[in-house]
Amino acid sequence: MVELLNQLGLFFKHTPDAKGARATAVIFDQIIQRLRTIEKLPGNSGGLIFRRIAGREGIAEDKPDYRILCGSIVFEGSEILHRLGKNRNTNRHLTNALDLAFGCFVEHGIFSLYIEFPGDVPEHIDQLRLALNIVARFHYAVENNASITFRYFGRAMTIPLIRDQRGRPDANLTLVAGLNGLTATNMRELVKQAEAFSQLSGKKATAASNFSSYNLIFDVKSLKTQLIRPLVEVNNLPWMHDED
Repeated sequence: MVELLNQLGLFFKHTPDAKGARATAVIFDQIIQRLRTIEKLPGNSGGLIFRRIAGREGIAEDKPDYRILCGSIVFEGSEILHRLGKNRNTNRHLTNALDLAFGCFVEHGIFSLYIEFPGDVPEHIDQLRLALNIVARFHYAVENNASITFRYFGRAMTIPLIRDQRGRPDANLTLVAGLNGLTATNMRELVKQAEAFSQLSGKKATAASNFSSYNLIFDVKSLKTQLIRPLVEVNNLPWMHDED
């Protein structure tokens, strides 16, 4: 798990400066290998959740900590650091890996991250690759108020920065646009349709699915069956709380 976090941290750190997906292909392949290993663990629920928590005793206040959930498997980064600290000289590279990963998560504004196991399905692996490339570049796109532009194995990719119903840049909606090849106009219409369906269904506004445009879209059967749902979700707390 620490090795997976290390690879994710490296991927998020280096991808924004990479000219294309080929430059980080080796790191991504290592991520897939780690995911395959974790997927074989008993009690997993088909994916991983990383959720930021308050610092723990013995951990510096300026060091972020995350809880890692994989079905019945639950542990915290500080717990790992505590165990590694007992033999710090031997495990220094692992503690540095955790610090790097958690620092990258915070730098990219990731307070919670869900990754679904792609299995050995090539199509799902490709979808995960594209999704992680988008997530790694999303923060910088927001800072520059620009579309996400990069080369994806020889093909120029331009993915619009999509905003939610409140006008805020939304990573998950941007992922939907990128994975489904939708324009900003397409996405605005999609969000409007989802809101209309929600109102027609008579669901209460306090329902977990109604906290975000993204969740509204995938709460409508006629819409979600036409779309590729990202294997990665960022800061989608209503969905995660609903699952807990």
